Amino acid sequence: MIFGLVLAKWLHWTACILLASPQFFRVCLLPQKGPMEGQNVQIWRDKFLFRLGTFAQATWMVALLSLLVWFGVTAWNMTSLNEGIDLSLISAVAVQTQFGHVSTVRFVVLVFAGACLFTSHRPATTNRSRVLRSVTIAVSTLNVLSLALVGHATATPGPTGVLHLAIDTIHLAAASVWPGGLVFFALLLRSTIALPSSDLRMFAVRATYRFSTSSLLAVVVLSTTGLATSFFFIHDVHDIWRTTYGQLLTGKVLLFFGIVAMGAYNLLVLIKRKFCLEAHSMNVGRQTFAAQALFHNVLWEVALGAMIILMVAVLGMTEPPRH
Repeated sequence: MIFGLVLAKWLHWTACILLASPQFFRVCLLPQKGPMEGQNVQIWRDKFLFRLGTFAQATWMVALLSLLVWFGVTAWNMTSLNEGIDLSLISAVAVQTQFGHVSTVRFVVLVFAGACLFTSHRPATTNRSRVLRSVTIAVSTLNVLSLALVGHATATPGPTGVLHLAIDTIHLAAASVWPGGLVFFALLLRSTIALPSSDLRMFAVRATYRFSTSSLLAVVVLSTTGLATSFFFIHDVHDIWRTTYGQLLTGKVLLFFGIVAMGAYNLLVLIKRKFCLEAHSMNVGRQTFAAQALFHNVLWEVALGAMIILMVAVLGMTEPPRH
């Protein structure tokens, strides 16, 4: 039962982050159309945006199903049922508990997000498409930020609890940019490798510079908010290795440093010294090699990011030292 609950939370948190990330990536990180943009770049852009929409729809389905499983397993545990399932007791959890209230509201938000996603994927006028994209961004962001309402922050009383909740919210927003955006940056690199051309290569360089800048900002925010959150739970330094929560938190921090180190290598070595410089080279083989090296390292970053979210899921079920 515990394994199933951890798996459901991990899938849900991952899907919610990946549901918000493509909306941000599409608007803020994907270079806008230029006046001298070639026809092959325009064709690639349309295909890539279609893939982003399809990916978002798939993650939405995972988010919705995992939310239902998460609620069902948690409600079953709350009712202490050893045999069978009493639907009346489980429905009472939805009506009479804070977890049930938050889950119900989040379910409604997810349904609305899905309606926006599937509607915006259909052909529409320019104005209508912009409105749908704006609403989709807002609802997807609200959905991922609402994850703070099912964390330990809600157990912190008074004004301190409000501050804790605000910090968790900012932390989740930054996670949607990085490492959440890494998945779509990897998709961008893979698609430009598959269709090598000078126009696409320069397009990828512009997107890489934008993503690198946003990643640096996200890392700073994640580091600051993560450190601030630890002060709400850790009594003293000894709690880091004496308590289960402290040990798990240490593991999460080590994974975070690992992904930051890999990202720093990608930025300082692969991007600045190889990828962006070789994009101007006429040697297509060198261009492809640099892009492939960056792509493979980004995949490792994605794997570490998934492990960090798994640690978050386990931490959410572990009693902090100060509780």
